[in-house]
Amino acid sequence: MLPESLNQPVVTFMRPIVCLSSESSLERAATALRSGLQVMPVKRGSELLGVVTNRTLADALARGASPFDSVEGAVTDSFGTIGKHETGAAALRLLSDGGFDSLLVLDSDQNVLGFVSASDLYPKPAHATKPPLVGGMATPFGVYLTNGAFGVGVPWWALASTGALMFALVAIGGFLQEPAVHLLTRMGVRGDTDVYVSVLPLICLFVGMRLLPLSGIHAAEHKVVHAIERGEPLVPEVVERMNRVHPRCGTNLWAALSIFFGILSLPLGDIYGKAIVAILATLAFWRPLGYATQWLFTTRPPNRKQIEMGIKSGKALLEKYRLERNPPPNIAQRIWSSGMVYVLVGFAICDGLAMGIAWLFHYNLPF
Repeated sequence: MLPESLNQPVVTFMRPIVCLSSESSLERAATALRSGLQVMPVKRGSELLGVVTNRTLADALARGASPFDSVEGAVTDSFGTIGKHETGAAALRLLSDGGFDSLLVLDSDQNVLGFVSASDLYPKPAHATKPPLVGGMATPFGVYLTNGAFGVGVPWWALASTGALMFALVAIGGFLQEPAVHLLTRMGVRGDTDVYVSVLPLICLFVGMRLLPLSGIHAAEHKVVHAIERGEPLVPEVVERMNRVHPRCGTNLWAALSIFFGILSLPLGDIYGKAIVAILATLAFWRPLGYATQWLFTTRPPNRKQIEMGIKSGKALLEKYRLERNPPPNIAQRIWSSGMVYVLVGFAICDGLAMGIAWLFHYNLPF
């Protein structure tokens, strides 16, 4: 089924064009075609002789024509035309059935008004402005997006809830450490079992994120950011095709820090040697580790509802950017607008509440 927009007159889709005269040179025709035009009509007085295309220019050049020869040597009378009162749908049929790359739009006196090609018949975006840089964050309540100067999408408390959720997952891992030590001891595991179970909070964080809807919302956020950065329309069928892994995801920063400080903490060698190894290893492996962690744990294929969450925030970001066009943000603005402050606040509040309850009931927290 054709879009309703194609029922409009073809003149609403056409692009303007200037005709060459028969005295024009091939060099002039080549310059015009290099500007992005597909055809150049050629007239002798009021008579339309035909058109010049890249194909006819190639044929003329192959025959040994000089750039200063008349354009008439590269004119073809094999071209498509359409009347100005015809519709976009009629133009589409001519382009498809006639095998033309473009059509000249003529008035009733056979004067050239412009030309139309298949790309002109596709819906045009309402505006082409987009922020130079887009970031975002997934929350249990939707997608938060920012251009560094402002943020849109979910409110501040939703960002704080992400921090609270991360605290809960880490806390579960902390509570599992002591039972894990007893289990390893009963299994006859020797050595410092605390070392083995120290990664449980991190494992619970990543596994929990993968199992919870947050990972799908995280993937939807990445897909929308990819679509905005590529200038793609924010519609589900396009956004769904985008990659759910993004190079600027905070997971990649975690990977870099983990590699660097993990090597520094090893009880081997001197600090300077470990620092050099840590730097080299981080530069070599932080991105592959970050991508793998995103793919396996912090994102998963989003459902339609999660995609629509991201699209709603993406459209809000583009609309606000179009209306406000704020000056480039400074570092402080970028940090504040990133949403990370609210995430840390949510994490800290939960941590403080847990410590307060533990103190009230004289209980030692395992984390």
